[in-house]
Amino acid sequence: MCMEKHHHRHGHHEMCGCPGPPGEMAGGRHENLIQPVLLLLLCEKSAHGYELHERLTGFGFDFTVDPTTVYRYLRRFEEQGFVTSHWETQDAGPARRLYEITAEGKGCFQAWVSILRKRRDFYNFILARADDIFDVRS
Repeated sequence: MCMEKHHHRHGHHEMCGCPGPPGEMAGGRHENLIQPVLLLLLCEKSAHGYELHERLTGFGFDFTVDPTTVYRYLRRFEEQGFVTSHWETQDAGPARRLYEITAEGKGCFQAWVSILRKRRDFYNFILARADDIFDVRS
């Protein structure tokens, strides 16, 4: 899934943003969750960068997502072959770049989903044990 072949030997995914080994979210920072959310949004439908930024705000991130961050990820995704883009001209207004996910991008998103499921299971395991300790009944 990662287009950087040396990552498979050394596990360095900080620069590309793709998921690292199972159980590890690239860098472990919540900001990195922007990446799978952008891939999710592009799986749902092709979009312009501005639209992606607007749709991203609906995910409840506890920090403000700068539009330049969105465009940086989109450029990186395009370099890796995860998305393609082309200029779209309209009758009125400036041309805008439309981003579309590729098969490789869907594969990267599937890797993220696998990692997120493992994370969820890990958190649920901890929470269930904490509920036992504190005698919390659902």
